[in-house]
Amino acid sequence: MDTDPQRSCDKIYYDFCKAHTFPNGELAEQIKLSVQDSFKRLIEPSISAEVIREAKRKADIESINVFGDNLRQLLLGAPVGQKRTMAIDPGFRNGCKIACLSAEGQLLYHTIIYP
Repeated sequence: MDTDPQRSCDKIYYDFCKAHTFPNGELAEQIKLSVQDSFKRLIEPSISAEVIREAKRKADIESINVFGDNLRQLLLGAPVGQKRTMAIDPGFRNGCKIACLSAEGQLLYHTIIYP
C-alpha cells in the first residue's frame, strides 16, 4: 500500500480532536505520539493486509473464470480433430458399448456386444 503515513496520522489526530475537546501542551503531544505509534504498528499493517487479501481474492476469482473458459473450450473441442472416431466402453456384465461418430461429431452407429 502506498500512502503518506504522516498525512494519515494527522487526519486521525484531527478527527480525534474534532470529536473531543482539543488537547494542548503535553497531552496533545502524547496523543499525537500515540496516534503515530498505533498507525505504524497496528493500523497500517492491518490495512495493507486487507488490501492484499482483497486483491488476491479478486485475482483468484478472475483466474478461476479464465481457467473455466479455457477448460470449456478444450472439453467442447474434438479430441482428435476432424476425423471419424470409434469408441468402445468395455463391460463384461452389461456388454461392451460401441459407438461410431462422423468427423462432425454425429452418431453414425452404435451397438452392444457381449464378449
